[in-house]
Order: sequence, then structure tokens, then C-alpha cells
Amino acid sequence: GAFIWWEIRTAKPMLDLRLFANLPFSAASLVSFIMGAGLFGSTYLVPLFVQTNQGLTPTQAGLLLMPSGFVLVLIFPIAGRLSDRMPEGYLIGAGMFIFAWSSYLTASVSIHTTFWTLAWWTVLSRIGLGFVFPSITAGSLKVLPPELVGQGSGAVNFTRQLGGAFGVNLLAVLLERRTMFHADALTASQTSDNPATMELLARVVGIVRSTGLPDFQHLPAGLQYLGQMISIQANTLAFQDGFLVVMLVFLIALVPTWLLHRAQGKLRQG
Repeated sequence: GAFIWWEIRTAKPMLDLRLFANLPFSAASLVSFIMGAGLFGSTYLVPLFVQTNQGLTPTQAGLLLMPSGFVLVLIFPIAGRLSDRMPEGYLIGAGMFIFAWSSYLTASVSIHTTFWTLAWWTVLSRIGLGFVFPSITAGSLKVLPPELVGQGSGAVNFTRQLGGAFGVNLLAVLLERRTMFHADALTASQTSDNPATMELLARVVGIVRSTGLPDFQHLPAGLQYLGQMISIQANTLAFQDGFLVVMLVFLIALVPTWLLHRAQGKLRQG
């Protein structure tokens, strides 16, 4: 609040808030915010999942993301060339849709998902972002008067970084809450009336008995194993929820993308 109050009053603001009175630029800033949230959020979710649920090392998690980085290097010049020939709104919309599709695919992730399947889904998301990056920068500045172009460039980068900060933190909170929710729901279903639960406990108790442990440790060992399975499954479901939320947010971002595209169309006609 103090920052906004000062930026409105000072003669030389660090962030000229008059920019956001321009509706097309505000729409572009919102798209940039969501793009930052998606980029940093997915970069947070994927390595965290493969390390906590699939048992990959930090090095293997980094290698998982490496192909997507190479793809961005290839996509950027192609997207830049296309933005010179096509309306930016088309490229931004296509990129947002591709990223949403990638998030939808990743929402089916499980402990059985292979390394290269996850790598491909991540590459697909970066293809989408690669189309958005140059187009959103160029498209947001075209709708501004010349005296605000310099401020606009910094503002778009600011909103993208701000989106990244919000995206990571909100996804972290979502993961925690949804893990608790799914754990409670799964635990409530583990009763003596559940044949799958009783069959699992019987198998685990049989394995424990064959190791020579005392009888009084058989059932506690089985329950401990069941608890670990519930924890992993609840965590996996929470990650799936996280990717679905990212997908929905990117689909919603098509609305401000359309507003920006319409404003650019009016400028071209004018």
C-alpha cells in the first residue's frame, strides 16, 4: 500500500501506475503474470514430485528439465520471427493453450510415470511458453503511447517475476492443503469393511512373519506400511490437483489475451 501511495505521488515513479489505466496493457500484464506463475510454478512442481514421490536424485531432476531448456533456445528465434509476421494475440493464445494442454497431461502423473514421459510433457510446456515470451513483450508495448514504452517494458518484466513468486508460493500452499485433504479421505476409507485394505494387511503381515519378527509386531508393521502408501498416494493426488489448477489458470488467461488481440486489431485498423 505504501509503495502504491508513493508511486502515485512522486514526480519520477519507479513504476508508473498510469500504465495500468490502459486496458490492453493491463490485459497483457495479467497474461505476463500468469505466464510467470506457470513457468516458475511448473519448474517447482515437477522436480519436487520426482524427488519426493519417485525417489529421483536432485541431479536426475535437473536432467529431467534439461531438454526443455534446449527447446526454449530453439523456439525463441522461431517465435520471434513469427511475431514479426503474425498478430501477437494468435501466438500468445496458441502458447497459452499448449501450456494448458501440457498441464492437463501432467495432471495424470503418478509414481509409475516414466522419466522421458515427464520430460516430454515439460518440453511441451516450454514450447508453449516459447511462443508467449517474445509476443507478450512486443504486444504489450504496441498499445502504449511512446512516452510510456520504457516504463512498460520494465512493468511487464516486473509482473512476470511477481507472477512467479505468487505461483510458487500459492502452489506450495495448495500442495500442503490438498495432501491433507486426500490423506484424510483415504484414511477414512481404510476400515475392516474394505476388502482391499484387509487383503493388503494380510499380505504385509505374511511378509513380516517370514522375517522372524515377534507376533506383536506383525500388525503394527502392516499398518505402518499402509500409512506410507496413503501418504504417497495423497501427495500424488495433491500434485495432480496442482497441475489441474495451472491448466485452468492458463485457460482463463485466454480472456485477457483476447482483449489484447482486439486492441491490437483496432490499432492496426487505425
